[in-house]
Amino acid sequence: MTPPDLWLDATAQAELVRTGGASPAELVDAAIERIEALDPALNAVIHPLFDKARAAATGLDTDQVTADAVAALVWLKGRDEGTGKVAALGFAWGGGIVARLAAAAPALDAAVIFYGKPPPERDARHIKAPLQLHYAGLDTKDD
Repeated sequence: MTPPDLWLDATAQAELVRTGGASPAELVDAAIERIEALDPALNAVIHPLFDKARAAATGLDTDQVTADAVAALVWLKGRDEGTGKVAALGFAWGGGIVARLAAAAPALDAAVIFYGKPPPERDARHIKAPLQLHYAGLDTKDD
């Protein structure tokens, strides 16, 4: 990572990951380097959990996360105190998971996706839920 990358907001970091400019693990390592450089003067980090952060950045299995989301959908739909309707919303990586959820679970009632990778083309035909998609085709932040 180059030093300016340390100052990118979450949207810019998500774009780096999406385009292959950086991996989640590289971004976590850059953030940890910044914390280690600044914290001696700030004394703000009480319990550094850097190993857990690195594991989280590299250890998520997209298929397992999708399966967990489907299980959560089934659980929510079965709750007596609810309406029986379930929608999902996701941004960036979470948007991709919501897209995969929509493809994997025809029982999903609606989905809102802000950025995020679409599901595999072979799975997209299974989407039954109405989708509201937000992709900034005219976004000029990189100009």
